[in-house]
Amino acid sequence: MFLTCGGSVMSARARSKLFKLACGLYSWLLVVAPVSAGTYSFDFLSSDNVYQLTGTFTTSGATDGITNGASLGSDIVSISGSIIGPYGGSITSLVTNPVQPAMFTNYGIGFMYDNVAFPNSPYLDIGGVLFTTGTGTIWNLWANSAQGPNNYELFSWTAAGGSVGNWGDAVSAIGNLTVVSPIPEPTIFAQMLAGLGLLGFIVLRRIGSPTSV
Repeated sequence: MFLTCGGSVMSARARSKLFKLACGLYSWLLVVAPVSAGTYSFDFLSSDNVYQLTGTFTTSGATDGITNGASLGSDIVSISGSIIGPYGGSITSLVTNPVQPAMFTNYGIGFMYDNVAFPNSPYLDIGGVLFTTGTGTIWNLWANSAQGPNNYELFSWTAAGGSVGNWGDAVSAIGNLTVVSPIPEPTIFAQMLAGLGLLGFIVLRRIGSPTSV
């Protein structure tokens, strides 16, 4: 079978070779695209359905050498979203870890955190991520392996004015965490469109050129 286009004839074999060339070039464009930070969508729901934490967090483009199971971590550099539940509200800021990626302790009234995320479950470790909400509450979301392989805890000493040793005023909500990774960034979409445009140009030139059978 032959394809005629613009007065030229192309065999099925030639078209097959051209298609493979286009796919190979497009794959190369995706591989050589520069590594960028990853933005992840997450959803935490406590087992009693009292607390739900949803939003996104952004990690640095490079791994930091910290491991969690078989996964290498990356530093969390920003977080946004909101908490539905008592003393919740919109997330206002990530609490900076001055020794990241190592664990940091004794922030405020006794939090322990590292602000490191991992690409596979468990997505956080025992340190987890520390952030504040508009109510003035400090929150720590971390992986509580003592509760099982996919259990996380949303914790706060500061809710309702709680303090270390006063568990009655603290929030301790166990639940599951879902992470969608990563959300493609606009620059990645632009690179993909540029690659498709280049492939289309190459294919049109090859089809429009005389091809021997």
